[in-house]
Amino acid sequence: MTLSPELSAAQAHLDYVDTDAWPGYTRRRRGKGFSYHDPRGNLLRGPERDRVAALVIPPAWQEVWICPVGTGHILATGRDERGRKQYVYHPRWNAVRQEAKYHGLVDFAEALPSLRARVREDLKGPPTGRETVFARGIRLVEATLLRVGGEGYARENGSRGLTTLEKEHVHVLEDEETVILEFTGKSGVAQSVEIDDPELVELVLACLDTDSERVLAYEDEATGELRPVTPGQLNAYIMRAMGTDHTMKTFRTWGGTVLATSIFLGLGPCPGEGRAKTRALTAALDQVAERLGNTRAVCKAHYVHPGVIDAYAAGTLAELARHRARQRDLSPEENVALGVCRELRAAAEAVAEELATTRRG
Repeated sequence: MTLSPELSAAQAHLDYVDTDAWPGYTRRRRGKGFSYHDPRGNLLRGPERDRVAALVIPPAWQEVWICPVGTGHILATGRDERGRKQYVYHPRWNAVRQEAKYHGLVDFAEALPSLRARVREDLKGPPTGRETVFARGIRLVEATLLRVGGEGYARENGSRGLTTLEKEHVHVLEDEETVILEFTGKSGVAQSVEIDDPELVELVLACLDTDSERVLAYEDEATGELRPVTPGQLNAYIMRAMGTDHTMKTFRTWGGTVLATSIFLGLGPCPGEGRAKTRALTAALDQVAERLGNTRAVCKAHYVHPGVIDAYAAGTLAELARHRARQRDLSPEENVALGVCRELRAAAEAVAEELATTRRG
């Protein structure tokens, strides 16, 4: 369960806006710029005109609607050159919805056992069978937290991910007990991932035992041809198995959050303030960044639940961790992280409900 749009608006101390029902301001072309008008057609002037102009609504937009108050969760809408409706959201709304994305990790983690059971079953299939190869892809992403990749990135700048890895990127050591994946990742960053788990090494070797240049390729039942696996196919596999709308990217967010939770708890209490506190947070996030092949800033912004970071900094993470989950087929570290995420989500929902009640009253 995630926060409804109405509760998210309340949590951000904003008004939930129905753009179809609210009479808004309009924009008219005037010389090289625009003028703005209230619902009665009166010209906006002074601070209100400045507020609207500061939204920087793209000049090409048509049918522009502008929220008459600065506290709307939607501040403006319009149609782009292709006729698609576009939105300008309040920054606080964006922040709350970003946090809501992390609250969805609870649903993801609770559905992981179903996915893992499906993967185990499909790995028993024919070596080049479609579902077998999809299951290998899921297993590899879980273990390595690799990006899924995409044809566009590979074609345009040579950056690779799981689905676009080729055999030349895989190095098998002589004893065949270790495999190293070496490739150029997103933003041109060199990646080197060592795999020494026997089960995973065997899985990679099975992927290499085909005539395809790609590491992940399955046999088309209709034609007998080997076809490369696409990100869309893996995402669809996940959705079917989990019954959720999560994608391959969620593995990295979940993995980063589990890793950060484990590292923070292992460090003991966070120093109270100053440079020592900053160093502790930085050291932990650097470890997560190294595992994900990202910068510390990217990990903090996109791959670690912000509530986990805040709880460690506030000295409350250990208390939250006492509410560890007992979900089957999750590791001890995952169950701790799931328990923490459940507590964070419950607290956010309680605050949002209270705020919504207050605003209604």
